[in-house]
Amino acid sequence: MTETIMACVGSMLAMTLTAAGSSYAVYKIASAQAEEESRIRDSSEEHLLGAGGRKIIMTSAYRQMAPIIIASVLAIYGLIMAVIFASSIGNLSMERASALPFAGAIVGFSGLFAGIGMGRYGAHAAKAVAINPAYFGRSLIVLFME
Repeated sequence: MTETIMACVGSMLAMTLTAAGSSYAVYKIASAQAEEESRIRDSSEEHLLGAGGRKIIMTSAYRQMAPIIIASVLAIYGLIMAVIFASSIGNLSMERASALPFAGAIVGFSGLFAGIGMGRYGAHAAKAVAINPAYFGRSLIVLFME
């Protein structure tokens, strides 16, 4: 019974903390993109032309989604660890079970801090890409180093 509870605590820590880091990164990147887009839209004279005055370029939409998708991968790491912990519930000794909460905490906190770093960098990178689209490749290289 105690081994099962320890495995559940480890998987809970891994899932919740990596999901928190991922959601923080997605929030910071998306809000920076929306802020920069509204700043560009307000500074241009195209808003006087009406609803059809601005053409949406699909490559810019893909460029805006890429950092968000990369940040969402952090939550998948926690889910993978939770599945690994759940698969080992049937045959756990007390020594192995006592390591699972710590392993879940290590994975969870590393995902949380990686999400905070990705959110901070991604917000600045989104603003830089909105100003100069040539920075897109450079920003993705750093985000892939998560």
